[in-house]
Amino acid sequence: MKNALKLLISAGVLTVLFSNVDLLEFSKIMRGIEPIFFLFALAIQLALSVVQTERWRLILLAGKLRIRPVGAWLNVMIGLCFNQVLPSSVGGDAIRVYHAKSIGLGMALQSILIDRLIALFTLSILSFFICCIFYLNGVNQPHVELMLGLELLFIFVCVLLVFGAPIIGKISGMTALNLNTLASFSDLLRTVVLVPKKLVSVLSMSFIIHFFVSISVMLLFVGVGVETDLVTLGAIFALVNLFSVIPISFGGWGIREGVAFALYPVSGVKIETALAVSILFGVVMIIVGLIGGTAWLLSGDKIKELKNDE
Repeated sequence: MKNALKLLISAGVLTVLFSNVDLLEFSKIMRGIEPIFFLFALAIQLALSVVQTERWRLILLAGKLRIRPVGAWLNVMIGLCFNQVLPSSVGGDAIRVYHAKSIGLGMALQSILIDRLIALFTLSILSFFICCIFYLNGVNQPHVELMLGLELLFIFVCVLLVFGAPIIGKISGMTALNLNTLASFSDLLRTVVLVPKKLVSVLSMSFIIHFFVSISVMLLFVGVGVETDLVTLGAIFALVNLFSVIPISFGGWGIREGVAFALYPVSGVKIETALAVSILFGVVMIIVGLIGGTAWLLSGDKIKELKNDE
């Protein structure tokens, strides 16, 4: 039911968007993409899967657990496959947890959730500063105040989780609620973010990922013939990306295109171009997911093993 609702939302939003564009112009833009820029964007996204893998390994290392690089990368890639390609009711993160059960389901779940939380936290920070710059420079972006408020709210929730272990303990002691799992999650999160060296490492990797995601989108804009104000266009996509991770659609489809449809035209980009670039980025991510799924299927059990016995 949940899966069907996500597909319905994605299909519904895309139907509305396509009904408001010139389909001939959209088709012309899609056909006119320079393949080399599309391939560069694809190469960047594949390379970023390695950075994401290293971020996850650092989080596990904070929990005093070493895992094999290749096995960790395959775990990340099968997650991308389920998130981007397969219309499954089970998300990519859940699949990753299942295939990481050799390190303990609790540790697998907590580390993957922390990995996702850090990614969203850094994207919220980045989006907040982008919105501030737009606002202070008078860049006309719709609903900028609302976006600033939502970004601040998420940042606050993340900080609360970091320093929430004592509060969770008191609530558990005063009530019949068993909050041991949540307390354990908060403790592992604190081991990552309260050690300056570890915090700098995971945040740096996250910012690198978000920066190069925007670079890949800038390449797609160049590929369809847009070569003006690329920095602004890349910055706007950070805002688009933040909203597309809200888990109410299939792989971000529809939500990503809808936000791009709303934000890009005020910067002088035609709605057909905004929609085309968003669709092209989605296609890039599907190909990455297909590569990830293929790599995972073709690899043996020994290569997939996460535990590092050294």
